[in-house]
Amino acid sequence: MMFTVLRSLRWLLSLGKKIVRVAFGPTLLIVFLTLVSQVAALLAAFLPLKVVILLGSEGIPSYLPPDLAALGRDSLIGLLCLGTLGVFLLHLLAERVIGVATVSGAGRLLQRSHKMALFENQDDQARDAYLRFSRIVAAAVFVSLSLLLLTSFYPAMAVVQLVYLALVALVFIGVAHFHTGLEQRLANAPVKLTALLNFLSGLGFFVVFGFLVVDFLLFSHPSVMLGIVALLLGRQVLQKASIIVADTSVLFRQRAKLDALFFHGKVLMPVMTDEQNSLWSLMKPERRVEWVKPLLQAYTGYTDGPFICSWQETTVFNATSLQVKAGDDFYLFKLFAVNRNAAAIHESTLMLESLSELPALRLLGVTNVGALQCLIYEHPAKVGIEIQKPIPIVAELNARLMAIRPSESLQMLYRRSHPMLWQRLDLQVLANLEMAVDSSDDQDLFAQLLAAHPRIISTLQELPLYIHVPDIRGADLYWHPDGKAYFLNWTRWALEPLGAGWLVLEYWFNELAAVFERAKAASPELSQYPLEQVELAALCFALDQHCQRRQYRQALALTPQILERLEALESRSAKKKLKLEHG
Repeated sequence: MMFTVLRSLRWLLSLGKKIVRVAFGPTLLIVFLTLVSQVAALLAAFLPLKVVILLGSEGIPSYLPPDLAALGRDSLIGLLCLGTLGVFLLHLLAERVIGVATVSGAGRLLQRSHKMALFENQDDQARDAYLRFSRIVAAAVFVSLSLLLLTSFYPAMAVVQLVYLALVALVFIGVAHFHTGLEQRLANAPVKLTALLNFLSGLGFFVVFGFLVVDFLLFSHPSVMLGIVALLLGRQVLQKASIIVADTSVLFRQRAKLDALFFHGKVLMPVMTDEQNSLWSLMKPERRVEWVKPLLQAYTGYTDGPFICSWQETTVFNATSLQVKAGDDFYLFKLFAVNRNAAAIHESTLMLESLSELPALRLLGVTNVGALQCLIYEHPAKVGIEIQKPIPIVAELNARLMAIRPSESLQMLYRRSHPMLWQRLDLQVLANLEMAVDSSDDQDLFAQLLAAHPRIISTLQELPLYIHVPDIRGADLYWHPDGKAYFLNWTRWALEPLGAGWLVLEYWFNELAAVFERAKAASPELSQYPLEQVELAALCFALDQHCQRRQYRQALALTPQILERLEALESRSAKKKLKLEHG
């Protein structure tokens, strides 16, 4: 803990040297104006209290200076009201000038660093960092001056505040020393850190207030004026101390970017988060046994003895996979970084449905390794057959997925959590296609698509939902020696209308008919849905994808095929209706 604090202070000092050397004038102005703004805000809170006290008294309190008392009660009230307005306006003016000086100082720093654009919003981040640093300096100066001022007229109160701040620091260092995860959790959760600092600041204020009451009743009995000033200063000191800690934490989290922005010899390198470091640390061969063995004992028939862990490739970002051999049995362990917990939960939600027809490994358990989500699967064999031609395998797996009917509970859960295709394709989305209209033919297609929108939505809603797995790659597939194929990555599964998600590129789109026929053979109830309706879902899904990516020209190009399938469906429906009417 102490090492982290010292490292933060050392880096903050080096950043301060750079800022002062390049932008001394704007920095000094910001610090000065921040102090002016804080004092003005303090007076703007203090003077109304005096007005209320005067309004509630018949005369002028005796503790007021004779020069002010000579003005008379009404005149003094008017003067204090004008003073309150004046210091408030001064506070607003100071804040306005601080904003202008911040832009100037941050611009000078970026100009002197001679760096090209490194990341999005870098100018905004530079201004924010520069303002935070200036605010830290101003807060430190304010705290120091306030404590010196308190020492001069109310030393006991200054001692109480110093002891409270020192005690909080020592307690936090002690807790962090024995609870190693606390420091990282607070550093990675700024909202929690802010809440903790606000609580400690509020608690400190009550300590100051309690001491003031006790001192008035039992000990030195200072004047009322000194008590009010000491109470207001004490609250400001505690708030500014919280600002110093919070802003230092924010700057230190942005250290890699700020170093790259402001220092010549620094470049922007990708920084692994603590969660990622934890993930990759656990995957090191020497650390695997400490967490794999307990999970084997908890979720498999393994009791004790040697086991072998082998790395397995995965396409899931910030997730890893291990193939584990224990005796004659094989298992697959999937470990997810903290920022991928949602993906792990999403995958396990489907696996826990226990759909026997699902081309997936059998899930044995879902657990945590520290803060990381872990999924444990039964692996059918040590090594699968290398897939030379994945396209037929993917087609076969998709046919199996089309034949599976998700449970009503899963469908309801998914509908409540994700927008369905017919909801994503609302009129506002389709109206954006007008930006790609360049000719009268385009205008006709656009108008026909908008006119057909209600019928398209109705047609999509009639289709059953199926489990769709997007962006399947070779590393996501496992082919067992007995001929069975499996998907290994279920982090992005979705429920879509039958056919949605199928590629509409020429080869793949032509294959949809054959895949749908195989699905109907496995699930005869699908025979009631025409191929054109399934193809319409595939085209509408592609339309939605193009709209999301702002590829309006490609989206508009799908319109003739969509209208063609819709017309074929309506023609088929009309013929069927006519046939029924004529017996």
